This record gives sequence, structure tokens and C-alpha cells, in this order.
Amino acid sequence: MGYTIGFGAYGSAFTFNSSKLKRSNGTLEYHKYLKTICRIPNVDKVYLYSRSDYLSASHSDIKDVDPHGKIEIIYTKDFVSPASGMNELLKIDCQINGDEFNALAEKSEYGSTACLQEKFTHHIADYMKGKHVDLNIFYLSQGVSNWNVPNSKLTRHGKGNQSLTMTLNYVAPITQYLNKNQDVPYYILLPDPRWAGSTKWGILVDTFKASTEILSQFETTTEWRHVTKYDCTKLTTEHEYQYDKIHIKYREIEKVTSINEPIIEPDTERKTIFALTAMQATPSDKWEKDYRYKELKKWIIDVDPDGDYHIYGKWDPAVLKKHKHFKGMLSNEKVDALFEETKYTLIVPIAKDWVTAKYAEMLRVGVLPLFHPDYDAQCHVLPKDHILRMTQPSDVKKIIDLFEKYPDERIKLVKELQYSLLRSCKNGSFVTKQLNTVNSENGIDIVLETPKFKKKKNKMMSLFE
Repeated sequence: MGYTIGFGAYGSAFTFNSSKLKRSNGTLEYHKYLKTICRIPNVDKVYLYSRSDYLSASHSDIKDVDPHGKIEIIYTKDFVSPASGMNELLKIDCQINGDEFNALAEKSEYGSTACLQEKFTHHIADYMKGKHVDLNIFYLSQGVSNWNVPNSKLTRHGKGNQSLTMTLNYVAPITQYLNKNQDVPYYILLPDPRWAGSTKWGILVDTFKASTEILSQFETTTEWRHVTKYDCTKLTTEHEYQYDKIHIKYREIEKVTSINEPIIEPDTERKTIFALTAMQATPSDKWEKDYRYKELKKWIIDVDPDGDYHIYGKWDPAVLKKHKHFKGMLSNEKVDALFEETKYTLIVPIAKDWVTAKYAEMLRVGVLPLFHPDYDAQCHVLPKDHILRMTQPSDVKKIIDLFEKYPDERIKLVKELQYSLLRSCKNGSFVTKQLNTVNSENGIDIVLETPKFKKKKNKMMSLFE
């Protein structure tokens, strides 16, 4: 008998429809990770805890993720969403605003919107009663807050806390399930270290048991402050808190989007010398305070007054108007096509120390990635003294001029990095390698076999044999 794994995006939906996958919102990462889990030979069943488009997805899109029929969805066609269920209980058959809804809820037998919301957070826990799971894995996502389960604490207004719609739909049911199944180990995949906080884990306060480990793209130790219980029938502002020291470990998860993707040779014709992709990380109108904007101005705009170096990604319209370097957002396909004809890029992190998917995605299409000083500052990907680590803005042009003088050296270096850093992306073997390491370090007796993908015809695949 093989293992049973639970998987979900903790805070958002899962997407099967391949035409709707995006790098920018996490859907591609969740999709690739689940595809990999479904191809682990000694995993027999995978419970999908996320709401998804499974029931409307095409047969080919479902088979692409789950070729062996291992997935069991929890949100079946009989599921009633919280919004529909609450409207039905309150006999609401037309559009009303929030204040009107709250007033109706307070007059009903449920007494409040928070109490009514809480009744719709048990779907996963109820479905999973009596079902065995060996390990749960969750991608942390956008909808997660500090208190997620409605009516679990008394607010300063003397009422039970309400949940935002996204939290109610995608977070509270998973939290309720985890709180009722603390014997099952679970891991959190953390693709965005901003959620970790500088010194404290500031979210999921209402989760009774902290994650066994947090697998991420950088390393730090943080404190997870959380309650050990709550009682939705006895609301209070006084809670018992537990403070757990949590280790966030670098586990290569930035490479997930490159799993089983074709590797493009660097010695193809490349007419674009340099380009880069970078998204605004702050709210739209705060772009002048954006870390990436400040760094891009220093490293690209100020040293390239002619605007030859182009920047692609979503930015406030004022940025596009102010600087000719910014060219706006492109689709995944157009980004790949652009960089398949590009020789060099600079990778600027969203914040210091991070490793992102960018270096792997650039190497995959044959681009030589230059590392900003704050990128991979913990040296998980490249050694400290590597030639691709920049120290000052003038280094970018110097290194490009050097490799343009010796083009064979650029091609050789890209191929070496493709082999050393992307070889494990061929079949996602780094996923099970890292999970097995975490299992062993935490005394969890689970050993996962290497995923098996069907071979693709690939120009560079011979390098990886």
C-alpha cells in the first residue's frame, strides 16, 4: 500500500484549466506541484482540499495533472458555497448590502453573521472524518489572515469576528480541518517570505498546531504565536497562546514552475542583448517607495538613458509613462518567446535574501542570469564569489561586454548551469528529495519515490540523462 497525501492552496482556489495558469498569482506553482505529487509511484491517493474548477475542466486538463486517477476532490457538485448557503438560510433571494445582511442575520436564530459564517467552515473536516492521511502539504496563499475561522474570538465591538469572503471560502475550512486532525503532520510551502514577518509569524493565529516545517526560498527562524483552542459557543477576548520557534528552510521550491518543461539551448540565434521581468510589489500608487522600483532605477534606468534595456511586468501606469524602459505585462507564452531570443537578464528580488523562480525560468530558456547583490544573498544557488554576482550597477555592462567578446564562454556557462541547477527539474526529483529530507529530520517515517513523468522530446534533455 502506498501513501495518502493531502494537498491544497491555503488561501485560494486550485486551477486545472491550463489556459488560466499564471506565474504571477501562484496558480502555476500549485498546478505543477500537484502534478508532481500525482506522479510519485508510491503515492496512491491525493485529497485536494482546495476548491477548484475540476467539475468544469476538460478531460485533457485533468489527465495532465492526474494521469493515474489519484486525486479525490472534496468539493463535489453537491457542495453549497457559504454565500449561497447563508442566503438560503436567511431566505434572501435578491441583492442586498452588507449592513442589510448583518441586520437579517442578527434577527435570525443564528444571532450574527459571524455565527452563520462559522456553520459553513466544516466541509473539509466533515468530509475527511474516518479517512486516513499520511501527510498534508499546503501552499500558503493570498487569502490567509491572522484569525481565519469566523466567530472564534470576541472583537472589541463585543461581537464574534467575521471572515472576509476569500478567507471564508479558502482558509477557514482548512484551519478547522487542521485543528481537528492534529495527529497528521503538515508542511507549509512558503513562496513569498513577506508572510513570515521580520521576527514573528503574524498569521494563522487560530491554528492550534504549527506546521512541522516551512519549506521556502530562503532561511530564517521565526516565532509562531497561536492559540491552542477556541470555542465558538463561548466567545472571549482571553485566549491561551503558544509560542513555537519555527524554522523556515530553503528547499528549492522556486524551481517548481520549471518542472518537466523543455530546456532551450543557449546557442540559438538571440537578437536581444538584455531584458528583464519584474513586478511592482507595493500597492499601485506607492510605486515610488517600491524596493524593486528603487533598485531598477539605480541598476537599469540611470545607467541606460537611451532605454535600450527593457523591463516587462505589471506596474502602475505612472511608471510606464515616466520611464520608457517599462513595457508592461506579457503573457507566459510571450515572456518565454521574448527570452528565448535574449542573451542576458538581471534578477532583482522583491526583498533582500530571497531566491525566486526567475533564475530557473531564465536558465530554462537559455538566458544568462546576472544576480543583483540582494538576490540569493544567502548563497543557496550560486557561491558567494561567482562571476554572475553583481556588486554595483556598472558591473552589468562590464559582464555583458566580456561575454559578448567571448560568446562561446557565455554558451558554455549557461549549459553548465542548466545541468547543475535544472537537472532535477526534468522529473521533479528535487520535490521528493526535499520532502524526504524534511521527513527524516522530523522523525516522520515516509520515504517518497522519485516522480515519473513521460519523456518529452527536448533539445537539451540529452544533457540530463
